[in-house]
Amino acid sequence: MKSLTEFSRAGFALVAVLFVATAFAQQIQVSRCESKDGTVTYSNRECPSGTSPVRKVNTAPAVNVPDEKAAKDRAKKDVAEVKRIEKEQKQQETQDKRAAEKSNKAEVRVADRCERARRELARAIEKRNALDTKAATVEQMQKAVQEVSRRDAELPNACPK
Repeated sequence: MKSLTEFSRAGFALVAVLFVATAFAQQIQVSRCESKDGTVTYSNRECPSGTSPVRKVNTAPAVNVPDEKAAKDRAKKDVAEVKRIEKEQKQQETQDKRAAEKSNKAEVRVADRCERARRELARAIEKRNALDTKAATVEQMQKAVQEVSRRDAELPNACPK
């Protein structure tokens, strides 16, 4: 598959060749010059003395109709191919942008979940430490220790590295 820049370069080269060919064809102007006695001369400069310009001569090569049609068809196909490639590139850019946004959202959710898990672990540790400083039942202490253990076990799942 050709890239857009290859088509752009090819298009530019084609335009440049056509421009040069047109400019070259326009530079070479041949005039038919006739004298009073009917002598005809052709010149790409001013008519010789004693003659007068009658008309400009068409020096452009004859157009080959099938070749011209084939060239137009190729140009249409090239334009269609460029449009198709541009459309595919735009679709790919859109897909990449959506994937990046989705990835960013997922990363934000993971970061939020991790932060929440760390806060919950810190609260559980504070609660357990608070029970250490005051009179608490064995059941309250066991429950606080279990809560800290559970939150500590959840942390690696919430914060993957």
